Amino acid sequence: MKRTATKRMTSSPGQAPTEPRAIPAEVRREVEARSRGACEARVSYECRQRHQPARHMHHRKRKSQGGPDTAANLVHLCWVCHAYVHRMIGESLMNGLLLRSHTNDEEIEPWSTDVS
Repeated sequence: MKRTATKRMTSSPGQAPTEPRAIPAEVRREVEARSRGACEARVSYECRQRHQPARHMHHRKRKSQGGPDTAANLVHLCWVCHAYVHRMIGESLMNGLLLRSHTNDEEIEPWSTDVS
């Protein structure tokens, strides 16, 4: 039996799987313009020392929790800080890099780079 590649399907608990969502190009461009290609979090030591380029679009309210593809909900991160955000959940919640699932989409404040 030959194996074929499958697309990763996304779903919420109790819902049927759906196709993965792509971030709209105009939103991606807005976030990239805001960051100017630099990591917006700079929470990891390696990022602060080596000025890693941003290549990851991170959803502050996770897509799996219904987080929207908006500039306010997205942060442009380097790979080191992106891993750090998901590893350091409590700290990421405190500094706004992660939002709780019950956050209303209308309440998501625009991202601020002041996360010290």
